[in-house]
Amino acid sequence: MTVAGAFLCVLTAGAAGCDGSTAGDTPPAAGGSEANGGGAASSGGAGSSGAGSSGGASATDGGTSADGSPVVPGGNGGPGGTVGTCSPTCTGSSMCDDAGACVCAPGFIASGTSCVASAVTPPATRTKSEVCARYATETARPAVVWKPGAANTCEPGTVPYDAQIAALRYLNFYRWMLGVGPVQVIPEVANDEQACAIILNSEFSHSPATTTKCYTAAGAAACGNSLIAGGFDVITQFDGYALEVEQNLIHRRNVLSV
Repeated sequence: MTVAGAFLCVLTAGAAGCDGSTAGDTPPAAGGSEANGGGAASSGGAGSSGAGSSGGASATDGGTSADGSPVVPGGNGGPGGTVGTCSPTCTGSSMCDDAGACVCAPGFIASGTSCVASAVTPPATRTKSEVCARYATETARPAVVWKPGAANTCEPGTVPYDAQIAALRYLNFYRWMLGVGPVQVIPEVANDEQACAIILNSEFSHSPATTTKCYTAAGAAACGNSLIAGGFDVITQFDGYALEVEQNLIHRRNVLSV
């Protein structure tokens, strides 16, 4: 997942949301040109879907990392692995934080030496205050969502860890609103997604030409296998996808599928 507009807090038609929007408001549309260099968003296959909600419950036996993510005892790259030596096997329901610790991903909580999806409540049983409280915590944005590469090069830049967390929380909030569990990124495709994003700034296409500036085979393949959007960033791309009203809802169905 190399990953502004209206955000619906209450799904009942005509009811005012947390930001004053209503279910009848027109959502932003994905597509168009990307204005900020390197900021085109592409979203690869999300993995590790579970029957849970986006949340931040504390670990029972391992404490939390600096950003509040649960850390539990473990080894060989599992949750709670040695700080500074986080293994590439720290995937699925867990992820490596900036300090090198293997922590539970947003929407997952520590259970013994594993991370499991937290329980999800039926949407119909939630109060407006509960939804608005979740909206306030899960839509918080970090100061920086993308760090560009060197000027006048094809370096795609990086998405800081706290921006990755914010994007996952935002996507998982949309999913929680529908009563479906959280998803996690697939680290193995992250570099290719970044390569796709830099290509999109020169040619917005799922099938960029080999002559496109900054073209790479890996980046082009990622563009062909991903949802792509222009005019958004790593976090707000989910507004365009989840609130889509055209294109057979293909983007919406992808990001909100069980």
